[in-house]
Amino acid sequence: MEEQTPEIKHIFQTAKRLADGLAQLLGRNAEVVIHDFSDLSHSLVYVAGSVTNRQVGAPITDLAYKKIKERGDDVEDMHGYKTVSRNGRILKSSTMFLRTSTGRVVGCLCVNFDITEFLNAKSLLDDLTGFDDSGEDMREERFASSFNETMGSLIDEAVAQAGKQPATMDKEERLSLLRVLEEQEVFLFKGAVNQVARVFGVSRYTIYNYLKEIRSGENDI
Repeated sequence: MEEQTPEIKHIFQTAKRLADGLAQLLGRNAEVVIHDFSDLSHSLVYVAGSVTNRQVGAPITDLAYKKIKERGDDVEDMHGYKTVSRNGRILKSSTMFLRTSTGRVVGCLCVNFDITEFLNAKSLLDDLTGFDDSGEDMREERFASSFNETMGSLIDEAVAQAGKQPATMDKEERLSLLRVLEEQEVFLFKGAVNQVARVFGVSRYTIYNYLKEIRSGENDI
């Protein structure tokens, strides 16, 4: 790691104070982290709050790495984008890049806010305020640019119908959701198990075991 100039030290000291303030303001669902780009393989230098369970010394994220490699010092801040934690929690994230007085990007401050329970609450509110739009003429067709997008749409639709995010489901609720996807023959397609496992925040072997139970009829309702 390169030696920091007084200006860069001041930038990171200020960022750490901001991180502490934001984490305290946003509460237990928030995590604010700081990355120092002088060592991308161990760029995480400060963590306030705990959402992704990362520790100091963790590497830069793939998204931030891609952006700074593509744009360099011209990289733009990113606000309010969706991410998914390793345990399947849904996060709303923002990344603000830290710059010197000459415009050189030296790091970033990232806010990750866990909205999983809010999505569950939103689903309940939608049940109370929604209208019956049933019927084939009301169905929405999604024109995806990749099969992963199509898969994502099918999974998102099944989750919306379940009214609860997979990371907060118990086993029986997960099996019920998997039955819906099984009925849609989602698992006939290559890569489906891995994509569903990511959404559930479990290993693909767990999904295989769930499917085995469903297909054997052990958990039929």
